[in-house]
Amino acid sequence: MKHRSLFLFALTLCMTVLLVLLVFANSAEPPCLTIVVVDAPEDLELSLVDADGAETVQLEKLRSSRGWETYFRYFYNHDFRFGEDVELTELRLAVTHSGETAYLAMPALAYEHYNNVVMLDLDAMALQRELYPGRMMLVIGLRVLLTLLIEGILFWVFGYREKHSWGVFLGFNAMTQLVLNLLLGGATMDSYVLFGYYLLEAGIVIFEALAYWNTLREKRGRSIPYALCANLASMYLGGLMIANLPLAL
Repeated sequence: MKHRSLFLFALTLCMTVLLVLLVFANSAEPPCLTIVVVDAPEDLELSLVDADGAETVQLEKLRSSRGWETYFRYFYNHDFRFGEDVELTELRLAVTHSGETAYLAMPALAYEHYNNVVMLDLDAMALQRELYPGRMMLVIGLRVLLTLLIEGILFWVFGYREKHSWGVFLGFNAMTQLVLNLLLGGATMDSYVLFGYYLLEAGIVIFEALAYWNTLREKRGRSIPYALCANLASMYLGGLMIANLPLAL
């Protein structure tokens, strides 16, 4: 019996070592370069090409649009190879629009971090490291205003009318929404970020429920049900609206 157990153990060990299967595991997305274009025309095509512009580099590319911005995302890895060894910094951007193609040198800092963002100015036909002035304030401001609008309508529906109540509502909501948007930063709302987003929203529900309970003088008993309903509504309806606004890159 002992010999049989040893034989089965040895056989299992051999099968484990020899029968190697290719599997795919969940992991973070690879390094990425995002090129932002404002009011991009439908026929705009962007491609990364070699130094001579003769061949297109085969990298995974995704194009998406949010509001007035279009994003071209290129994914690569640190073992990137294209024929012979080619440095990413040697590549050029081929911009094709209205039947014409222009070749632009990539900025020196385009691959400095794991995820990098540059902006293409079509009018000047130039790449720039910084996005347009006031962009982050505009994007976060629109997100916060949409959330305040949804939760403000529910605040009225729940019967709150006093100036003090509305002062408490605006104060706590402006604070929590600004913190939420700043913490999420340039998130693309993939599965990893959504997990953190839901945790933050749960924390906001608890915080606002306790804050309203302790500070509202009007209809205090409705504060906790309101906090729950308002945040669920803004998370769902606001999420649908925010999905059409530019990313907070």
